[in-house]
Amino acid sequence: MSRLPNEDLFEGKKMSFGEHLEELRTTLVKSLYGLAVGVVIGFCISKYVISVVVSPLEDALKQYYVTRTVDTIADEYSLDDEARTAMAETINEKGFVFEDLYIERSEFQKLVNNSDEGVALMSQDEVESKELPQFDFVRVRIWKDVAYRIQSISATEPFFSWMKVGVISGLTIAAPWIFLQLWIFVAEGLYPTERKYVYIYLPFSLLLFLAGACLAYFFVFEPVLKFLLSFNTTMGAEPNLIISEWLGFFLMLPLGFGIGFQLPLVMLFLNRIGVVSVETYLSQWRIAILIIFVAAMLLTPSDPTSMLLLAVPLTLLYFLGIAMCKYLPQRKSPFGEGYDPGTELQD
Repeated sequence: MSRLPNEDLFEGKKMSFGEHLEELRTTLVKSLYGLAVGVVIGFCISKYVISVVVSPLEDALKQYYVTRTVDTIADEYSLDDEARTAMAETINEKGFVFEDLYIERSEFQKLVNNSDEGVALMSQDEVESKELPQFDFVRVRIWKDVAYRIQSISATEPFFSWMKVGVISGLTIAAPWIFLQLWIFVAEGLYPTERKYVYIYLPFSLLLFLAGACLAYFFVFEPVLKFLLSFNTTMGAEPNLIISEWLGFFLMLPLGFGIGFQLPLVMLFLNRIGVVSVETYLSQWRIAILIIFVAAMLLTPSDPTSMLLLAVPLTLLYFLGIAMCKYLPQRKSPFGEGYDPGTELQD
């Protein structure tokens, strides 16, 4: 005779719809409290965050102007690769770029002779006839420091940018607390034998979030900036970077990477509670990769470089998640061996 499992397994797990709503309300309130604290901290460190975020942008702009200077001089003097490399090293070391200016030949002659005397702009005959003189210009190459600062276009823009940085920084700081509340809410709907996975997965969830954010800041920013600034060279445009536009870009990118890196943990969790099997993950990998690329487009500023730099690691993490589901130890069935949930109690 088949026996039903111990009903104590389900004790206390039957919740009404109203109780579920109350639990959801509690989770949201706690998450908002954590977010409020995080935003306050974010406002306190906003100035420091701005300096940290703007630093790679200014470095990318410096490299852009140095590269443009090297290309211009190398083309003008037909330098070979060795001379071009040596000149690039010198310009990088000095941190100078040039700008072409045009001055009148008479003024240039004053500089050469180190004298206040020069050729008159208009001869006496020209003054009497009131004819416009023909100015003769000399091109002069002026070298200057490559230091560049991002700009603001209004008096209120720096203030609102500071607020944006504070809010997004606060969201990033509060993310671990929000993840904890979400996992606890999920745990309320699980059996006691399944609930332990929540407390095992939470630390790994935080580590994956930090890993994704660090990847974005230390390895993704530079190639993305080079890709975007390269279009200025292609189109002959001068980059004029506004603080509000670039701060949003730099702050949302680590957040998107941190959220995306939760993929293998979510896959393992769904597998362990019996929602998705390893066979399903393997058979639907093409659709999964398509979804990953779409998600990468939504979690990044949608330029091809940042999208690929997120989609490729997520694809690898997808297959890592499959390996984790297959090879990590699994829990024993809470119903005992040989129990068939479709079998009814027989007398």
